[in-house]
Amino acid sequence: MEDGEELVEAVVSILIIFGLFGNANVVFAIARNKELRTKSGCLVFVLSVSHLVCIFSEMIGLTLRLRFRPMSRRKCFEYNAAYVFCIMFQSALFLAITVDLALSILCPIRHRLWNKYRYVATLCLPPFIYASVCCLVGFVFMNDEITPTCIPVTATLPEIYISISSVNVFCNLGTIFLTGTSIYIFMHRERPRQSSRRSYSTASNDSHEKNKIFRSTFYLMTVYIASWVLACFLFEFFISYYDAEVAAREYLPYLILIAMPTYCQTYFVTFARSPRYRRVYLRQLRSLTRGRHFPPRPDWKPAAAL
Repeated sequence: MEDGEELVEAVVSILIIFGLFGNANVVFAIARNKELRTKSGCLVFVLSVSHLVCIFSEMIGLTLRLRFRPMSRRKCFEYNAAYVFCIMFQSALFLAITVDLALSILCPIRHRLWNKYRYVATLCLPPFIYASVCCLVGFVFMNDEITPTCIPVTATLPEIYISISSVNVFCNLGTIFLTGTSIYIFMHRERPRQSSRRSYSTASNDSHEKNKIFRSTFYLMTVYIASWVLACFLFEFFISYYDAEVAAREYLPYLILIAMPTYCQTYFVTFARSPRYRRVYLRQLRSLTRGRHFPPRPDWKPAAAL
């Protein structure tokens, strides 16, 4: 298994570099640019911070080779407590982002009038409570048995992790459904409006940009939820089909190859789908290269932020 261990560590190292670069760009872009600090932008900021915590936890695990190192479950939980918290937090946060999307469609005027930071704090509170409860349950039902590998899925008892991950799967499937429904409602509402005001290009452009925002959100959620559902399914399959110790030693360490792209996606999705984010990212890259690369393009027009 040594070749496999080296391969997974090499892939994880590359993804860590992409994840650090991407999420740091997102965090700095939103923190330094008022145009990106919308309600949805602040939620993306929180999401990227949680991704960074996961990536830093992976860096610690990679440095100490925790993935291929047996230790007591309690000690493993100490190494991965912040990691487990952020995984659970992200799962619920995506539902909060979907709620924000739905509210912006169903009651757009009220949505614009609500205090931004109170609104974001209110949406982030349930994910925080949910993640805290998950970690507390994992800690209470803890034992000192030796686990062949130290990763988030083995930091708690398998029964506990399966129960929590099952809740997350249903929650995330509901998130996908709510996102798709919100996009459908938006498109259904906009169709008659566009047909009645075809001559007003501003309204048409605004509708087009909103459509991009909703699709970007849908892409973010689809990638995350697909990877989460696949990882949970494989975890339960390996635990059920193989002996728990064999599964933990031979197969579970490689689930990170499914999860890691999720921690890297926010930057690349927003870069590809949002002209405003893309413009800010290129401005940051231009500053890093002292203006030698990434020249500004005059044909870029202002667009709604994600």
